[in-house]
Amino acid sequence: CCGTSFDFHKKIDYLFLVGTEEGKIYKAHVFDLSINKYEALCTQLVVTKKKNKITHVQFNPVYPVVIIGDQQGHVVCLKLSPNLRKMPKAKKGQEVEKGPEVEIAKLEKLLNLVREPANKTEM
Repeated sequence: CCGTSFDFHKKIDYLFLVGTEEGKIYKAHVFDLSINKYEALCTQLVVTKKKNKITHVQFNPVYPVVIIGDQQGHVVCLKLSPNLRKMPKAKKGQEVEKGPEVEIAKLEKLLNLVREPANKTEM
């Protein structure tokens, strides 16, 4: 499947939304890299019509809703579950680092797993 659009949450910097294309079914996925970087927290069927793609996804900066548009001009508004809006709890004795630098480092670490290595010199 391929991602057709995505948006990062304005206040929660590790939460993002991806509109994907999977055969005849089009879904929106919500990911949280601090919880699970391989599986979506939430997958919602949004567009079911044949040959219709999600063209734009957007978090609302004020309310806990997501706006999704498709190529036919339809707009869907989805309310985020309260469970998706909760911050992950810190474990006992663990300090949780926050901020964009921490999230960038996490994303770089994740991307290094799938990147091809630079020119290797043979011995």
